[in-house]
Amino acid sequence: MNERKDFINNEKIISDALDLSIILVNVESSGNVGSVARVMKNFGFHKLILFNPKEEPKSKYAYGFAMHAQEILENAQVIYTDNQEGPEGLKFLLQKFDLVIGTSAKGIVRKNLKRIPIFLNELDFSLFTKKSKVALVFGRESTGLTNNEIQLMDFLLRIPADYDYPTLNISQAVGIILYSFYLKSHQIGRQEISLATKGKRDLLLKHINDTINYIPMQKFRTERTLQSFKNFLGRAFLSEKESSYLLHFFQKVNLAIENPSLFKKNIKK
Repeated sequence: MNERKDFINNEKIISDALDLSIILVNVESSGNVGSVARVMKNFGFHKLILFNPKEEPKSKYAYGFAMHAQEILENAQVIYTDNQEGPEGLKFLLQKFDLVIGTSAKGIVRKNLKRIPIFLNELDFSLFTKKSKVALVFGRESTGLTNNEIQLMDFLLRIPADYDYPTLNISQAVGIILYSFYLKSHQIGRQEISLATKGKRDLLLKHINDTINYIPMQKFRTERTLQSFKNFLGRAFLSEKESSYLLHFFQKVNLAIENPSLFKKNIKK
């Protein structure tokens, strides 16, 4: 009996180890909202954000699908913006998170750098910590996330599925991903490595962008190079210490470009 009690207590510690929010963008069915709430409770996650839902998200219909997860639906944050299809409101919402993971069922399009995902089985969970505020973002059931919305993500996550029909129901997709998070989450609470904050990563990208702009390239190559850096940094799960070193490096690079004589002087020392 005591062993079972200890197991239950350990499960609670595990599920509380990661500050994870599920965000549904323009979700089209209130039934799916209820189903997502239900599967979230199955795996011990409770923060649900509904961004410009198409139907009444807390209808009786939604509560029927939520079953015993009605408190998750009741406490869900519902956000409506004036421009329901524009990314600006979503951008403001995502700024409070340290890591923003988008989801996509579409295949890899090599020419579209924004849509190069990592597969769920490739996701490295070891750098998540209790300090990490993570958003897992799902798009519309019919079309998913737009390119402009994907631009706001740190990286894209995709569930491996059969080529003939890779698109899952949204609640199924949430369930599969949260199942993986749940299985791996015992590693989360034991890690002491702090992820770089979103503010630190954005500042690093700004300095990288400054460096790229010093190099004579066509505009489209400049944009794709910056997007490639953004993809790389998102998939790398950059630590706070690593981001500090890289930020310092690119600051020095830009300073050297702007003041080469000063750079030479410092090298001699």
